[in-house]
Amino acid sequence: MNPTEPVGRLRGRVRHDVAHRLALRWTTSGLSFARFAAQTGLRPSMARRLLSEAGVRSEGSPYLGWTDLDLTAVLAARSGGGESVTQLASETGLHPRHVARVIDSTSVWRPRRRQTYTPAPEVIELYRHGATIQVLTELTGMSSQRIRHGLRAAGVTVRPRGRSPRAPESRRS
Repeated sequence: MNPTEPVGRLRGRVRHDVAHRLALRWTTSGLSFARFAAQTGLRPSMARRLLSEAGVRSEGSPYLGWTDLDLTAVLAARSGGGESVTQLASETGLHPRHVARVIDSTSVWRPRRRQTYTPAPEVIELYRHGATIQVLTELTGMSSQRIRHGLRAAGVTVRPRGRSPRAPESRRS
């Protein structure tokens, strides 16, 4: 499939042919659904839709060809078993908001999980050797708040915000 092809505008027989070619590629690829969709240049939701239109049904994840009721039951059960919305979305090719809505429509309690950042040992060492959180922010591309919380979670004593006070002998009169 050509990634530059306007898939959203496929209609009729052309769409049918594209869906069946995609189904043939899916059955022979052996890739995870997310990798397969990326390789074809399609958004996972479009790849799911075309594969379903071609009549592809999978017994396990990504749950292609399943009814909404069956898919809801499986997602709720797996979420109740501790799998995150992000994991389920990645595996099924559904958008994370859709997965969350499906799970929330059931009676399954879904904990709101905050993903905690665990800094790499190199980041911790840089901080302990005097690097500022601002420098770490520029190196890692993460926010200063996330780095600060990650350092605290890793048991590092975080220096107070602001400039460090100068030693008395280095002050000018």
